[in-house]
Amino acid sequence: MSEYADIIHKNRPKSAKHRPMPVAERAKQFMPYATLRGFGLELADREILSDEPAAEDEDSRMTRDALLRELTELLSDRKKPRVSFTRRVTDHRGRLVSTRGEGTAEHISPEERTVRIGGVTYPLDEIELTAVSDDAMP
Repeated sequence: MSEYADIIHKNRPKSAKHRPMPVAERAKQFMPYATLRGFGLELADREILSDEPAAEDEDSRMTRDALLRELTELLSDRKKPRVSFTRRVTDHRGRLVSTRGEGTAEHISPEERTVRIGGVTYPLDEIELTAVSDDAMP
């Protein structure tokens, strides 16, 4: 039997003087103790919010396709190219969030329409390659 067995199923006590603090307020009180100081600001600097997706023109599409072909060729030659990309996803409020990233491309799967960069697998529909370099990561 665990040392908390006597209290684990009890309800949380309610104060007669104070109402429960909203979760967002509770989180704020612990922010000064954040382990990775400045990490949130770093992430915010890399995000761009928008209400609507940018229209893709013919030149952008051709550039994107050329970069995907180059990446596919390098990976088929068993190279580990360095890539830069922009990832676009919709957040919980319905806004489009664009995040820039870079890393070593490890695998691309045209069948599954995914690419693995730096150990993370991304859907190709969310990723726009901005640069591909055949210089392997150290």
